[in-house]
Amino acid sequence: MGFCIFNNVAVAARHAIEVHGLERVAIIDFDVHHGNGTEDIFENDEHVLMASIFQHPFYPYSGTDNPAPNMFNVPLAAGSGSREFRAAVSKTWLPALEEFRPQMVFFSAGFDAHAEDDIPSPSATPTVASSRSSRAATPWARSAAAPCSTSAYLPA
Repeated sequence: MGFCIFNNVAVAARHAIEVHGLERVAIIDFDVHHGNGTEDIFENDEHVLMASIFQHPFYPYSGTDNPAPNMFNVPLAAGSGSREFRAAVSKTWLPALEEFRPQMVFFSAGFDAHAEDDIPSPSATPTVASSRSSRAATPWARSAAAPCSTSAYLPA
């Protein structure tokens, strides 16, 4: 259902839970597109909190209608930038992460929201997205954060 042939973040998160016995894993997803494949895999899974930020309306036109209680989706309007991104993380993600207290955090980083990409409309930079998300999530992880690039569609 998602763009990924193999959802590397979902595989890694499930591995952390089933093989390493972690009880609370967070997935931080920032991309132009909603992480619908990851959400489908983990919705209502008490071991996983997913925080996703994406342009809406935009393909795949999901993530806004009745998300599961462990999903913290933040749709942003076209043209949103770093200020809106930071506000959304502070308002939505930080309280959820603080309550959940993940033992490990995976960053699903789709950089097609880069300011230099001509197709999407959000204009956050990878630096703002990754640094803000990292600061938001890592205080609770046992020194365990895993960045994963899930796309890289920058112009040549």
